[in-house]
Amino acid sequence: MVLGAALIAAVRYDLVALPMAAGLLLLWIAKDLALYPLLKRAYEPSGRGYPSRLIGSCGRAREDLTPQGYVFVAGELWRAEAEDAEPPIRAGEAIMVTGAVGTRLQVCRGQGTETDWSA
Repeated sequence: MVLGAALIAAVRYDLVALPMAAGLLLLWIAKDLALYPLLKRAYEPSGRGYPSRLIGSCGRAREDLTPQGYVFVAGELWRAEAEDAEPPIRAGEAIMVTGAVGTRLQVCRGQGTETDWSA
């Protein structure tokens, strides 16, 4: 929408020819259509995207989860939320992924034996 308005303004002020503006808009739309299936699956909250594949994985809390914070799982930094952690999970403690909502992981305190030590 913003690109369309910018192109209309560019054509109106003779900065870009109309065929060039139309071509740019069509290329932009084609790019979005090509990437949509990949991005849709990644952000789908239904549990079929990448974050849900981490369920059962272990890692380490990168910062205190009170109840939200960041964890290191499978070689990546993830935003996470602790499930009813009393006391709160502290930075450096082992965690286990129990769920995923969008790109946020739900975690609980882990056993510490199968932890991803690369954190």
